[in-house]
Amino acid sequence: MSSAVAQIYPELSESQREPRQLPRELRDFRGYHAGQTILVCGCGSSLSEIVAPERYITIGVNDVGRLFQPDYLVVLNPRQQFQGDRFRFVEESRASAIFTQLVLGIHHPHIVRFRLGRFAGTDFSDPAALNYTRNSPYLAICLAIHFGARKIGLIGVDFTDNHFFAATGRHALSSTFAQIDREYKALYDACSRGGIELVNLSRQSRLSALPKVSPQEFARAAVAPAPADPVRNRKIFFVNYKFLSCGDVFRDGLRHAATDLKLIHDEAYWDDAGLLSKVESFSPDLLFVVHGRRFSQRWKNAFAGYRSAVWLLDEPYEVDDTARFSGLFDTVFVNDPATLHRHRNSYYLPVCYNPEQYFYRPGMARKHAVGFIGGYNALREEVLETLARRELLSYVVGGPWRKPCVQALNLRNNIPAEYAGELYRETRIVLNVFRTEHHFNRQLHPAGSLNPRIYEAVACGALVLSQNRAEIDAMCPELPVFSSAEEVASRIEELLHDPMRFDHIRKACIRRLARHSYA
Repeated sequence: MSSAVAQIYPELSESQREPRQLPRELRDFRGYHAGQTILVCGCGSSLSEIVAPERYITIGVNDVGRLFQPDYLVVLNPRQQFQGDRFRFVEESRASAIFTQLVLGIHHPHIVRFRLGRFAGTDFSDPAALNYTRNSPYLAICLAIHFGARKIGLIGVDFTDNHFFAATGRHALSSTFAQIDREYKALYDACSRGGIELVNLSRQSRLSALPKVSPQEFARAAVAPAPADPVRNRKIFFVNYKFLSCGDVFRDGLRHAATDLKLIHDEAYWDDAGLLSKVESFSPDLLFVVHGRRFSQRWKNAFAGYRSAVWLLDEPYEVDDTARFSGLFDTVFVNDPATLHRHRNSYYLPVCYNPEQYFYRPGMARKHAVGFIGGYNALREEVLETLARRELLSYVVGGPWRKPCVQALNLRNNIPAEYAGELYRETRIVLNVFRTEHHFNRQLHPAGSLNPRIYEAVACGALVLSQNRAEIDAMCPELPVFSSAEEVASRIEELLHDPMRFDHIRKACIRRLARHSYA
């Protein structure tokens, strides 16, 4: 990674860009995922409610691969104890490693054999053994502890009737549940003593000791940074702007981020007649203005007594205009580093996604193969026409489109952000073709940053195929790219005809961009 890129993206160390060698022995996995959030998945009915599992490390048991492929699989039962087709999902697992104490007789390339520790044990000092009970997820939690997890979520461990995939009847361990509940209580207490947060994501789970949070809340919290003491309880007032194309997406994202960061916050739109009195009454530590053009035109120096920042979201396309008013603010954030030199006291603040709004569940049907959301430009229409003529395009939203074959696939001219999220969740491949028109950029500073569509569609579990830009290699080198209309068609055909590669790339992109939330 070049020094210039490293300065802009300091969070992307070489170890993050290049995967580490996966250990072969259990003892070498000690602390392998230190400080991370890990989700442990059983096969109870609540597993179907899981949200965005590829955002974090996952440990599954038995045949969770029916729903999604976990990072790691735990198998404690021999083949003959699996009924019906259940063992097939163990044999065909694409987990990075399978952990077992048995000789399973399968050909997975990375099987980690270990020794069973103590039954219902809560001492984790032996690096070569894992404690266990009659319930496999117990050992999976012990594995997460061994990995060095800071927070562990548990889902699909319900002890109610039926598995997530079928009406399989009464749970086999129902008669011994009271004892199992005590075992999980002891494990929870051991985690608490060790500073590890263990929570249950299942509403219907009968386990009594573990505090419960919703899968949606867990998925959002997993990508939010811990509130820093200098920031906690500081007061911030957001001055919002309703965008024609994306509406209130920035307002909603900033609101949720302020809540996650324990900020005291309030908000109003730039054209609110009572804005000045609202800000005076709130007395913020920071006035944070989104977009800024209309705010500056209307209010000029009216808020000069407050510490202020503006987030410019149309760089570099509008820089000649934004440079005229950005000096009204103490701090300037730009969505593209290409124009940092055009503004005083400026910093790069990338766009991102709101995990409260953009998420997915792995069992949801994706009825659209390829889709695009965005306004007209000539390059976009060239790409879309090529795909439409080859019957590779499922829908478009936006325009107005001039080519009849593209317009025939247009669902609507504009949609609210929540509907965009629904479409992304129903689509396998979302196209991204960048903006081309520079309204106020006489020096033609080249745009290089990612746009919200990439973050939001990936967060909804879709695979994004994007026009190439330099920042993609720095932020998400796994993201598939194209440089021409003909190339995009061939890339789509390749991806749709290779499901294993498709899913590998999709999962890598979700993991890579998961932490780029507003918080």
